[in-house]
Amino acid sequence: MKKEKIPIIILILISLPFVKANAQQTHFSFIGAVWGTSLNPVEAEPGDLNVPLTISVQYFGYYVATSIHAELVVSNEFSNAIDENEPKAVAVNIAPNSIFTLTYYLNIAPNASVGKYILPLRIMWNTTWEYNMIEEINVTLNLKGKVKLNFQSENLYLESGKFNDVAIIVKNYGTGEAKNLNINIGGPAQTIILENSKTVDKLEPNSEISFRIKVFVAANLANQPISLALTGNYKDPYSNLKSFTQNIGFIVKPIKAAEFRIATKETYLKVGEVNTVRISVENFGDTTLNNITIGITSSPPLNLIESDGKIFLGTLKVNERLDTSLKLYVTPTSQTTSTLTLTITYYDTAGNLKSENRYVTFLLNATTKVSPISIKVNPTTLIAGKINSIEITLTNERTTIVKDVSVTFSFTTSQITWLTPDIFQTEKILPGESIVIKAKAYNPPTSITSTILQAIVKYYDESGTFYQESRNIGMLSQGIIELKTVDIATLPEQPAPGQIFSATITITNVGTIAASSVTAVPQLPEGFRMFGSKSVFIGDVQVNTPTTFTLSIQALNRTKPQTYQIPIIITYYDNLRNQHNMTLNLTINIQEKNITQTTTSRPNNIYLTSWTLPTILGIVLFVIGYIIGKRFKK
Repeated sequence: MKKEKIPIIILILISLPFVKANAQQTHFSFIGAVWGTSLNPVEAEPGDLNVPLTISVQYFGYYVATSIHAELVVSNEFSNAIDENEPKAVAVNIAPNSIFTLTYYLNIAPNASVGKYILPLRIMWNTTWEYNMIEEINVTLNLKGKVKLNFQSENLYLESGKFNDVAIIVKNYGTGEAKNLNINIGGPAQTIILENSKTVDKLEPNSEISFRIKVFVAANLANQPISLALTGNYKDPYSNLKSFTQNIGFIVKPIKAAEFRIATKETYLKVGEVNTVRISVENFGDTTLNNITIGITSSPPLNLIESDGKIFLGTLKVNERLDTSLKLYVTPTSQTTSTLTLTITYYDTAGNLKSENRYVTFLLNATTKVSPISIKVNPTTLIAGKINSIEITLTNERTTIVKDVSVTFSFTTSQITWLTPDIFQTEKILPGESIVIKAKAYNPPTSITSTILQAIVKYYDESGTFYQESRNIGMLSQGIIELKTVDIATLPEQPAPGQIFSATITITNVGTIAASSVTAVPQLPEGFRMFGSKSVFIGDVQVNTPTTFTLSIQALNRTKPQTYQIPIIITYYDNLRNQHNMTLNLTINIQEKNITQTTTSRPNNIYLTSWTLPTILGIVLFVIGYIIGKRFKK
């Protein structure tokens, strides 16, 4: 009996798994779904293409699933990125009670809504004991969008040497929400950022927040571009930790230049007296000047008294003016102007120490100290190419004596050479007395048209005060022009009455400068007339350069044969635009016409020369007189 039961027991044990399998409700369970992979999660939003989707599923079968084919039944918001059919994924050799993943690549429709989607997952599998099994489970898919951060600033320009209030704007223009946003701000060297970190709890899609920071920029970064680096992290809508880095560029403004003026109301200073001068510093710019100090530098004849030359003015704000006073003593001098140097030091808005030199010029009121010596020069025009004699007259125009007078002369133009005297000295010049200095100077041929004769006059007045004066006398330089006739040629050589002839004349300039605008005008006597223009423009005649011009003249029929002198007036200008004239004579020999008789084919015609008719008339009168005479004799 026991032996008969053994096969039945074995059969029951073999069929027991099949009975349990038929009684089991599900073999698979949905664990979770992430966009991307578990090691590399990504964000997804409507409009994305070929986005990986990883679904985790747990297998509860009793036997190893040798092959699993899982088909994701998608809605209209999703499509397969690989082919047109439903997205498919496979898995092999999945042990019971283990979790495996299925990866799909999906296109998300642009019009898909952000939210939760439940999609069927149809699973077909085979085990070591079973084949062609099918089961469908639901998959929960969350489409939460993407976070897209952008950082920008309301400020484009920063000012150097100070703290700048900078507004930073954080904008999320994505479709997903950012949480736990940590922002760190860093700057380049020579910048300081106060409160360089910010925390934002959340930043919803298409929203923005702003915060302000203080940024100090060093003065030496002026007029340069700089950038602030914003780094940090946040949690995306799928609770993945993401990091970001972005730079915001700025331009550091150049340091504003200080704009101020220094002025004084005193125009004239009295010579030989102490003058009170009020100096004002006015700030007409848009920056404050701090710790202003003025250093005064005076030179003779100005002398600063009752001061060490250092004046502290303090701070000068925009559109403010500060005044200070100086006392200047002006020593006796012949100068008409004198300049005071003011060195201004201050700190600009960037804290840089700046220094500038400003100059204030005064007119010296020397009406009571007019020079007693007048200087006259004769002549005032020097001839180029020769040694010129010059008379210089010194006259004491005052009613007091001047003593120990010395005068040195020189030309400001190095071309002209002063010859004698080297220095003129005289013990004294009485009131109203004149002293003549005989001088010589060489003016070379290539000298310019004008020069300055400079006279340095030194003397003492009757009280023993020394004076030194510089006098400048303008002089002209006139070049030498000397035109010579080189050759005269006439064609024909001896013209006849009624004939046109030409006279070719060659002239040259043996002077030292060119003759300008040279013109030839013939002064024709009776019996001649110009053939063509009445004058000939020759142009400039350079030195030692032969120049030729031609005159065309007609001798009239009534011109008597003889020798004529035709004056030709040559007009030209020198380097001082003075007009000069010279006359050259053109000698012309007019010869008698040659007598020539000709006959033609008409014998009845008689051609008479100019002397034939008078001869015939004389013969006729002789015959008539002879006949009348014979009658009276009878």
